[in-house]
Amino acid sequence: DGFEACDGVVVNGVPVGTILSWRSERPDVSLFAVADLMEAKGWWLNRLTGTNGGEPGLHVMVSPAHAGVLDQLLPDFVDSYEEVVRTGASSDDAGRYA
Repeated sequence: DGFEACDGVVVNGVPVGTILSWRSERPDVSLFAVADLMEAKGWWLNRLTGTNGGEPGLHVMVSPAHAGVLDQLLPDFVDSYEEVVRTGASSDDAGRYA
């Protein structure tokens, strides 16, 4: 719900377990630019290129090792998303996987 509170963000499917992916239905917002800002905050979000006509998006897998930092994921994402909305930042739109 927290990701979808960002205007235009849609979580893909109904996440079960520790894997989550989402996309933006706003063509003016580059989720890859959001991921670039998240990297600067120490997060690595995989970029999904949207093959076969799908929309580009982001993907994250969390594990028990993330317990100490997980509460910061959503606030960092929201801040980064709002910055991209505000500034119109872009990215190279290349897929990247950890």
